[in-house]
Amino acid sequence: MTPGKRPPEEAPLNEEYTITDAELSPDMLELYESACAVREHAYAPYSGFRVGAALRTSNGRIYTGVNVENASFPVTICAERGALMTAI
Repeated sequence: MTPGKRPPEEAPLNEEYTITDAELSPDMLELYESACAVREHAYAPYSGFRVGAALRTSNGRIYTGVNVENASFPVTICAERGALMTAI
């Protein structure tokens, strides 16, 4: 954990939390980097908050997804759901 910072589960919602590469295992770092790499493809014209997600299957393959916003909020797709749909 970054010195002077609380763990994410203890940080208030308005407090920024930064994780360092040293805090992640090589497997988690690979997922993090994959999620960061795809986030530029997110479609977020309403919130401006681009999100990328990555998941690894039991055979080691990584699938990624991004958030896709819609003016009708209920049909917005979160990045995690997008990654899962990609895997299917």
